[in-house]
Amino acid sequence: MRIGLALGGGGAKGFFHIGVLKALTSLGIKIHSISGTSIGALIGALYALHLDAEKVEEVTLNILNKYKREIEALKSYGGSSDVEEKRLFLEKSFDFVKEIYLWNLRIIRPYLVNPKPFLRVFRELLGLATFNECKLPFQCSAVDLIKGE
Repeated sequence: MRIGLALGGGGAKGFFHIGVLKALTSLGIKIHSISGTSIGALIGALYALHLDAEKVEEVTLNILNKYKREIEALKSYGGSSDVEEKRLFLEKSFDFVKEIYLWNLRIIRPYLVNPKPFLRVFRELLGLATFNECKLPFQCSAVDLIKGE
């Protein structure tokens, strides 16, 4: 049996995909192809390049640590035991991650979003890798950040 894995979007919730990849690996389940959208495309691309869920986690954590100051600022929203404040903290956290890994329809019009910060993060995550360098078939939905197409 051949297994193809499709990873979805969802901002910070997309980081759960790393746990899924680690669980599949620990169970000895081999993935034959991977696809994704939004954060799922980033996690899928990293996995297709490295075939190592631990490496995907390491690379992702390194990027998040680079933006630690912004993440620490968000923690001020989560220090309370108040349910509403915790909800706001989670909402702000998801918004922060969404801004770093923005792959949604807002970028169709390039004048709405400056692509440079996203290109920098993508380059940090993926280097100059091409689809030909993937160790397993990888597909993703994509947008040209410069042209907005």
